[in-house]
Amino acid sequence: MAHSIHFTGGHLSVTGLAGGPLFQLFSTSLIVTNRGADPGSFPIGFPSGPGVHTINATFAGELGLGSGFAEIGGASHQTVWYTGDLNFSGNVALPSAAPPVFVIVAPFDMKGALQGYTNNPFIGPPGPALFDHKVHGSGKAVLELTASTGGTPTYSFTKITYNFLP
Repeated sequence: MAHSIHFTGGHLSVTGLAGGPLFQLFSTSLIVTNRGADPGSFPIGFPSGPGVHTINATFAGELGLGSGFAEIGGASHQTVWYTGDLNFSGNVALPSAAPPVFVIVAPFDMKGALQGYTNNPFIGPPGPALFDHKVHGSGKAVLELTASTGGTPTYSFTKITYNFLP
């Protein structure tokens, strides 16, 4: 495995509990995007009530990261198949009262490994990896929820976007 890559920009978004991640991630030497992927492990326990909840998520495995455009050291590749795992961690404190549509922002950290191939590794030999890096980053997660009205709210998950910062 080559050197570690620090993502300093971009985002990874998931809409709905059954949605797969869409991402655009940037570092000084690597840009990766995808066209969607299978759902990952997103264990937010929603619907949930007030209190501290995890915003942990793991995207990995067969089609968990999908495929898309990549720029590697300045060279463009229109279709790259991704393998590896992106592991997000963080917590969010939900209030005891909120409007029906509610947004909250919380810090996160991400660590993992990411590989890219010109051939789909899930249907045959992919050939040599275009890149194989440990990856990490951090930033602010924007969590979109709906809240029941009246009494103590119950929150339902709508969308989360992990925004990477320098």
